[in-house]
Amino acid sequence: MKTKLLLLLVVITVTTISAQSDQDIQSKQLITEDLFVQGSLGIGLNIVNNQAFGSDTFIMKEDNLRMFFDDNSSSGSFPSNDWRFTFNSNENGGDNYFSIDDATAGTVPFRIDAGAGNNAMRIESGGNVGIGIADPVVELHVNDGDTPTVRIQQDGSNGFTPQIWDLAGNETNFFIRDVTNGSKLPFKIQPNSPTNALTVRASGTVGIGTFGPNTNASLHMTSTTQGLLINRMTTAQRTTFAASLGTGENGMMVFDNEENKLYVWDSTQWVTNTDDQALSLSTNTLTLEDGGTVDLAPYLDNTDNQELSLATNTLSISGGTNTIDLSSYVNTDNQELTSATLSNNQLTIAIENGNSVQVDLSSIISPLETENLAQQAQIDDLITRMEALEDCACQPLNVDENGDPDAKADKAILYQNIPNPFNGTSSIKYFVPQKADRAAIVFSNNSGQIMSNVKLEKLGDGELNINSDGLSSGIYYYTLYVNGQKATSTRKMVIE
Repeated sequence: MKTKLLLLLVVITVTTISAQSDQDIQSKQLITEDLFVQGSLGIGLNIVNNQAFGSDTFIMKEDNLRMFFDDNSSSGSFPSNDWRFTFNSNENGGDNYFSIDDATAGTVPFRIDAGAGNNAMRIESGGNVGIGIADPVVELHVNDGDTPTVRIQQDGSNGFTPQIWDLAGNETNFFIRDVTNGSKLPFKIQPNSPTNALTVRASGTVGIGTFGPNTNASLHMTSTTQGLLINRMTTAQRTTFAASLGTGENGMMVFDNEENKLYVWDSTQWVTNTDDQALSLSTNTLTLEDGGTVDLAPYLDNTDNQELSLATNTLSISGGTNTIDLSSYVNTDNQELTSATLSNNQLTIAIENGNSVQVDLSSIISPLETENLAQQAQIDDLITRMEALEDCACQPLNVDENGDPDAKADKAILYQNIPNPFNGTSSIKYFVPQKADRAAIVFSNNSGQIMSNVKLEKLGDGELNINSDGLSSGIYYYTLYVNGQKATSTRKMVIE
C-alpha cells in the first residue's frame, strides 16, 4: 500500500508541471526503498495520464531526451567513467540520431543516424560483423549493390600528409584506388584469375603462376604458353633513354624493335649478345661489332700473309702456334672485328661484343721514332699485314654455280663507299633482293655505338649518298640489314 501511494504522488506531481524547457522539475520525490513496477513505465515532461504503451515497457517522452549514467566510484582504482545515451540534437535544425557518449571524455564513440538502412551494421551470433547484410559469413562482410568499398583515410590530424585509399571490387575487377591523386587504379585483379597468378613468399621471391618460386630468383615464372615481354622502343628512343642511365642502372634491359635486338646497359653504353655480329681486324687488334676488343699480339709471329679464322668462340691465326678463346668476350658465333688503330707502339683493338683494349707492342716492334730503317720496315710490314687481314672481313662476292661473279641471285650486296677516305660527300651502292620486305643501312662509330639507321626506300640496285657534316675525322662502319637481319659484313669508311 505504501508503494502504490508513492507512485500516485509521483504521477500527481509530474502531471501538475507544465514547463518543458527544464528537465529539472521543482517538486521532487526521493524514494529510499526499492521500487517495483508491475506494468509499463513512462518518464519525461510529456508523459500524459493514461499514456498508451502498446508493446513498450518503458517510454521516455519530451523534447530533449537524454539518459545519463553517473558512476561516482571514488575509492581505490574502481572505474568511474560516466556515460550517456543521446537521442537527437537539442539544436534547431540539428541531426536526428542515437549515440552512446563517453560523458567523461566528451567523445561520441558510437552513433546511428536516422534513416540508416536495414542491416547497416549487424553482428551475428558467431561474432561476424556485417555491413549491409543480415547474415555475414566472414569476420567482416561488406555487402552493396554496386562496387562495395572500404575507405582508408589519413586526415592529416597528426601532422602527416593527408592520403585516401579505397579498397573495392565489382564484376570488372578488384582494385585499389588512389583517391587523393586523381583516383588512379595502380592495382587490379580480374575475376576468374588463376590460382597463384601472383605470389610473394617470405623470402621476398615473387612467383608468377607458382606458389613455390625458386628462392634464388627474384622473379620465377612457370607458364609454358606465355613469355616475358620486355619494354620495346625504337633506336632513337633507346638512345634518348641512355642519356638518363648511369652506373647504377647496370643490367637495364630493353628491346630495339627497329634492329630486332635485345640490349643490356653495361653502366656506360648499350651492348647486345645477339647472333651474326661482325668482326674486324686492324693491326693486332680484333674488334667485335659492339666495341669489345682482344689483343692478338702474343699470338702473332713476324711472318707475312697471316690469316684469321673463327669457329664458335675460338680464333685461329695461321703462322702462329696458339688459338684464342673469345668466350669471355662473346656469347655467339660469327663475330667480326670492327676496328683497330696503331699509334706509335700502342695498338687499340675493338671486337664485336667486347670492350676496346690497348696493347703495348714495344716487345714486338721498335718505336716509330727510331732511325733504324730495318725496324721501320718491320713496322710497315706489320701494319700492311694487319690491314690485309682486316680486308678479309669484307663482304665476299656472290658467285653463282656457273662461276659468274656478277650474279646477284637472292643475296644482298653492300659495296665499298666511293670515294673513301672522304671529307664531304660519298656514295654507297647496294643490292637488295626484290622479295625483301624492308632494308636499312646502320652506321656506327669506332666504339660500336650506332650513329644512324637509314631505311632504304628502293630495293634492287640502289645508291645511298652520305656526307660528313657534323662528324669528326676518324673511322666509321656501316652494315646492310635485310628484314631486320644482318645481310652483309660490316664495311669501313674513313672521314679525313
